Amino acid sequence: METKHTPAPWHVRSFDGSCWSVDVAGDLTVAQAQQLRPLYLDPKQEERSANARLIAAAPELLKLLMDIQADSTWRSSDNTIYPRLNNIIRQATGRTG
Repeated sequence: METKHTPAPWHVRSFDGSCWSVDVAGDLTVAQAQQLRPLYLDPKQEERSANARLIAAAPELLKLLMDIQADSTWRSSDNTIYPRLNNIIRQATGRTG
């Protein structure tokens, strides 16, 4: 299955702990998270950093899910997880059906 997103690897870059960007080679920014309050007033600083790392891992996570989906031996072993797997892949790729 072909995807339309910017290919991996994506990397997290922090600017003084208050702004995180998710970039690919060539300094293309895929996503950016920025605090609107001073650092000492923001209790969610670690959460924002974790969100940026999760976003950066997204292309590789999607590829892994698609590899699992294509593995017919895994597909037959657990019928409860496979529909969830398909739904997540459809959501991430924008495909229906």
